[in-house]
Amino acid sequence: MRRAKATAPSGELLRARMRTAMIRRAAAFCLLSAAPVYAQTVYPELPNEDASPQATEFAAGHGSISVDYQHLFSNGDWWDTGPKRPMGSVIANSLKFDVNYFFADRWDVSVGIPFISAKYSGAFPHPVVTLQVPHPHTVFVDDGSYHGTWADWSTGLSYHANFGSYYLTPSVTAYVPSHDYTFYGAATVGNDLNKLGFGIELAHQFDFSNIFYRARYQYVLVEKTLGIDVDYYTFGLDVGYFLTPRVALRAFGDGKLGNGRTDTQISAHCPPCADEFWYLHDKYRLEDHFNVGAGVDYQIGDRLSLSASALRMVWGKSNLNLKYGLDFKLTRSF
Repeated sequence: MRRAKATAPSGELLRARMRTAMIRRAAAFCLLSAAPVYAQTVYPELPNEDASPQATEFAAGHGSISVDYQHLFSNGDWWDTGPKRPMGSVIANSLKFDVNYFFADRWDVSVGIPFISAKYSGAFPHPVVTLQVPHPHTVFVDDGSYHGTWADWSTGLSYHANFGSYYLTPSVTAYVPSHDYTFYGAATVGNDLNKLGFGIELAHQFDFSNIFYRARYQYVLVEKTLGIDVDYYTFGLDVGYFLTPRVALRAFGDGKLGNGRTDTQISAHCPPCADEFWYLHDKYRLEDHFNVGAGVDYQIGDRLSLSASALRMVWGKSNLNLKYGLDFKLTRSF
């Protein structure tokens, strides 16, 4: 019996083979990075025609390199009391680089980092008066210009198991700031905090069908600020359909719920906008939300794949109001 070549789950799209005239595929694991708002769907290589789903393996020595471009536009805020407020707009562009490598059968490591450039426009920038106790590397970023820098490193370890046509992938991922960057303002690239995420994903394609799904969950432990707990969890579900052995369409939902302070609690300190609680508020703001979107994945060749997605935030609490996000990811496997 032949076995499928192993491929890294963070880098492979729509590598499919036919088995008894039916398409047998599975989705592999993908984590939220520190900067992007949503996860990108990815697929491993599937069994050859004479191979069973149990023969799929992820062998040592394989991996992938990917480049992911994302464009996000937010306008206003989701306030915790219900109505959205016109707090101005933020445009963020990011370019994320990822490397994934199987160091042993079924075990892989991944490393990634995004470069993010963001701009705030509007009548409600973060007031400069709050910087009476300045952070050594803080600069005023809500001035209507783009400000860009490297954000957080992500380093992950995953194990890939399958039970028949069900694929289960537990993982652990560390998010570490690349440097001491500015965290105060709407046009920042992150909150400059260390994080540790524990995730799991289940993927399956229905028998005798081109329909598949991918469910995921991650709990993230976050460095505390002023003793405030800001741990959170993310969750999501993709439902897709294979049009051809190389093209798939999918719809998805992704959410985040967790701890932190609401906008009502934070705004109680501004004015005067000058104490430490206000100055550090971007580190412990609640930022709960739920997004919906759709995407298409295309396997260009044996080792090159392209995916594109669009999404919109449909609910939020103490969070920017994301009007839309666009994502394009190119992956080269080896």
